[in-house]
Amino acid sequence: MAEKSLWERIKELFPLPDVSSSQARVLRLALILGLTGIMFLLLGGLGDSPAPGPVDSGFSLQEKQLEDLVREREKDLARELARILSKVKGVGRVEVELTLETGPIRIYEVDRREEVQNLHEQDAGGGVREQETLSWEEQVVVLRDAGGNEKALVIKEIQPQVRGVLVVAEGAENAWVRDALTRAASRVLGVPVHRVIVLPK
Repeated sequence: MAEKSLWERIKELFPLPDVSSSQARVLRLALILGLTGIMFLLLGGLGDSPAPGPVDSGFSLQEKQLEDLVREREKDLARELARILSKVKGVGRVEVELTLETGPIRIYEVDRREEVQNLHEQDAGGGVREQETLSWEEQVVVLRDAGGNEKALVIKEIQPQVRGVLVVAEGAENAWVRDALTRAASRVLGVPVHRVIVLPK
């Protein structure tokens, strides 16, 4: 038995009505084009597609802004401390690196509304049912400036805590200078001396 051609197999799967030869050619062409299109669609999904890029949610954006703020604060503190320490007797050039525990914490003014509902019911049998429901709603107080910009009202800002300090200074080979720099950095930043390391430059 001779092997069937592809067209014969397709005709078995999709029987065509009795039509003229020109109509059969058109139907055959439409069927081949349709099957080819389906194959391209199926095989197109198998290729390498670029991975979707990261999506910035509001939260991750806020985290990035907070991280940038902390890094900027670290640089400012390091520059100011280096300027102060370079004035100590016997000290030349000074470089400071420091790290902060957390970013600044802001406490916002909150408008709180409380509502108490008392329910007093008496049934036909003379029984009494009393119920008290307490509900509240909190909303951050927002101020609007002349330009229409809104900003939350900050009532307190807690500055970040210093995790550690590294001071590299000319003249720190001298024990007295090293001790003076350690105590000065500790006092200026309000950290214990064990968090300050002073090394000679």
